[in-house]
Amino acid sequence: MNPVSGAGNAAGVQQIIAMRQQIIDRSALLQQLHAPQAGAPAAQPTGPAGGFTDAYIVAFRIPNLLRRLFADGSFSQAFVPFLAEYKNKQGHQASKKLTDHVANTLVWSTLIVTVIGIIASPVFVYLIANGLEEFDAAVWMTRVMFPYISFMAFVALAGGVLNTWREFKIPAFTPVLLNLASILASLFLQQHLQRPIYAMAIAVFVGGVLQVAIQI
Repeated sequence: MNPVSGAGNAAGVQQIIAMRQQIIDRSALLQQLHAPQAGAPAAQPTGPAGGFTDAYIVAFRIPNLLRRLFADGSFSQAFVPFLAEYKNKQGHQASKKLTDHVANTLVWSTLIVTVIGIIASPVFVYLIANGLEEFDAAVWMTRVMFPYISFMAFVALAGGVLNTWREFKIPAFTPVLLNLASILASLFLQQHLQRPIYAMAIAVFVGGVLQVAIQI
């Protein structure tokens, strides 16, 4: 292996990571401005609904835990440098084939997990929060939010590909869409539902769809 070429590849990967981090840092401020604050009305339904709030917290915990396993920063941190180096060595077409293979594997595996999760939601909720007051509500919201795992797996993969091709703005801005969906749901949807907290579960699903859509 040519040491000069190897050094150039390493420098290119480091440059991609550095540029990506700069844009993420800037987008973090925007995300904080849009993020609902802890205890804000967007996270709590109106009226005597503390049990429903607990149900939402439990329901979101399950897909969020699996999201960390399938699609959180660890995947991006491992995949981006690998794909960048692979692209430098093997070229565009080989990188596209690799990306397609990884995408098929990731999408199908998360889809299977999502289907199992939707079917087995009552079991998961029972194991995590046995004796929960609003058990049925937690199961319903878990089923609504479980596809979020598949959405975020795709978003993590697409973000890694975009970062490799030096497109950093879209992946850095994408998380804002979930916060935006939550804010809009709390302002315009929850008052039309019999159980207002359901609006927040729907917002998670919609936010996931929006994050996928902007990456395509």
